[in-house]
Amino acid sequence: MVLRGSLLNLFYCGDKFTAAQCTTVPMDLSTLKIERVKSAAKPLYFDVTEIIHGSSGRVNYGILRVVLEITDELIQQYPETNFVWACQKNAMLVSVPRQTLSDTIFDIREANEYGANRDHLQSKISRKLKETARRVSQNFVQHDHLQGEVSGVFVSGSRPKLMRRFLTEQSKNYPNLEIVPLLHDVLPLRHNTNENEAAFLDQFRKDTALAINSAKMLLSNSEHTLNEVEHFSELGLLPPLPRLKKAIPLAHELKVPLRDAGNEVSIPSDFVLSVGSSLGRKNIEVVMLAIEELAKRAKAPDLVIAGSKGSSIQSWMRKNVAETVWSKIRFINNPTDTPLLHLYGNARALVLSSKDEGWGLPAGEALWNGVPVIASNIPIMRELGGSRLSYFDPDNAHELSKCIDAVASKSMRSSRPVSPCPDREGLRCWSQVTQELVEAVQHALAVCQS
Repeated sequence: MVLRGSLLNLFYCGDKFTAAQCTTVPMDLSTLKIERVKSAAKPLYFDVTEIIHGSSGRVNYGILRVVLEITDELIQQYPETNFVWACQKNAMLVSVPRQTLSDTIFDIREANEYGANRDHLQSKISRKLKETARRVSQNFVQHDHLQGEVSGVFVSGSRPKLMRRFLTEQSKNYPNLEIVPLLHDVLPLRHNTNENEAAFLDQFRKDTALAINSAKMLLSNSEHTLNEVEHFSELGLLPPLPRLKKAIPLAHELKVPLRDAGNEVSIPSDFVLSVGSSLGRKNIEVVMLAIEELAKRAKAPDLVIAGSKGSSIQSWMRKNVAETVWSKIRFINNPTDTPLLHLYGNARALVLSSKDEGWGLPAGEALWNGVPVIASNIPIMRELGGSRLSYFDPDNAHELSKCIDAVASKSMRSSRPVSPCPDREGLRCWSQVTQELVEAVQHALAVCQS
């Protein structure tokens, strides 16, 4: 895409927009870098705490994938970026070598693609960064332990709870760092209303409030998330937001090579796919009820659920789903990327039934691979997919059954890997997300400070 004339970046500063003229010459946005910023840009410190945390535990949850993909793009596109880990033991920043980080990202991707070797890879991944942490916490290598004279912009997409200790001590340890958190959601404030979750909810609110109070600028992963943060700030559940705030919508891109899963996963010949098996906000129950309704008319495809069949799911099914339908519902526990792509490629459609999301990576990844998506009619799905998706009321199983039936009436998808050439016009890739993040931070801070 080529734009001619003035290209303007708009940043929201309180109650008005400020325009920063970037260029007046023809420019190809596919190769646009931030050369116009580099001369006056502050040093960028990107937080990889979420990657280190993920490397010693689960390696396939959404927030880790977001931080990992942005980090990977920064390594490739922005060699001036400094990568740091916020040590929870001493609230200090640890410099993480780029090669160590690149190797770790490779290992996490490999662990996600090949589940059989995941335990071995977990140990391999953890050793590298734990050694860096050990050296710093014991003050063995002083240059890894960044001191208080450090100045620049600290951008963090890690969950606020992982940043609690660092942010509490930041004004003392690093007074010259400008903090820019990337918030992924505030879903617990709207959906975790059970009294048993009161302690979790209170801590989540405090951690999110600490991130906001520390922020020079606030980023979000979608317009929807930013709207929700503003809403809860107006209610007084969160503090007033900084003047600088901007949504950076996430990507649809899934960086997994096309590969048949072989015998790793057995799938039906005719099925729809759901990713996630939680009741309540994830709302998997409405999908099972829709399949039950279609089964009564002998029109039901099978339902494959990428998630665990926990005790709460089993209890709910016994009470609400006819036993004759159980055989049409199959659970695949925690599939890695290769079998998940195999599921995408052979499903009639992906059904995303959530009542709320911060973004919705499975829906974006399905679109990226040319899979029809049936989604809840909620704001974030409209933002993510627009007219590409089929929508239903998340509380209406009958309406969902009609959407599934409509997809089924079209030509069935053949049992093959996803097309190598799906229509991706208008879909976002991770390089675009990373570029927008860097430009937004550097320009907005420069404009408002000047």
